[in-house]
Amino acid sequence: MRKGSPRKFALFFGGALLSALLGSSLTVDAAVTVFTDESTFLASAPVTATETFEGFQPGCFPMKAITIDGVRYRGLSRVRTGARWFITESTVTPPNGLSADEDSLRNVVTFGPNRYVDAFGFAMIAVNDFPDPSFFGWDILVTERHHRAQIVAHVPPAGGTFYFGFTSDVGITRVLVRDAYHYYIPAVHWIYDDVSRSEILGGSELPESPPPLAVCP
Repeated sequence: MRKGSPRKFALFFGGALLSALLGSSLTVDAAVTVFTDESTFLASAPVTATETFEGFQPGCFPMKAITIDGVRYRGLSRVRTGARWFITESTVTPPNGLSADEDSLRNVVTFGPNRYVDAFGFAMIAVNDFPDPSFFGWDILVTERHHRAQIVAHVPPAGGTFYFGFTSDVGITRVLVRDAYHYYIPAVHWIYDDVSRSEILGGSELPESPPPLAVCP
């Protein structure tokens, strides 16, 4: 894969703030394009499905990995063996969004063994209820087929509502959202909504997770 110019990487590392100045999309690599405007992403990407989580009742998935609409969400935590998932309140497409436990340090999104998409996007509500001067915000990394993960966006510590969409000419196998602090801060978490994807290619289809429970065990 041919790397983008150092100037492109340096400019984009500022994440959502710089992208607002430079436009609604940036090519950070020969194969990956990052969008920060949902309308532009949907007009440019071969999206075939969008999950708004409105079909679920608020509740809890008592497991660290769940599959919704072919997308596998896995939470990783240093406090528990794995983060649980919740259908929770969202202001992007009310009433619902998807969130892991507040002690989740990172969330991994995949599509199944040997499976990939050409486009993936989501709204992210980043919450920091107790600002910590040592908290650095959130990193978003994308892994393409046969390539290493690369940081493609950064969300500032103050949080807020953001949109990120990604397209690849070789296929996306994994998207990672992580707490850039790499340590447990209970007041820091994030919510997903408006999750869009292209057709999932390769491999075998993942079974869907059962509906959430009204109360977590």
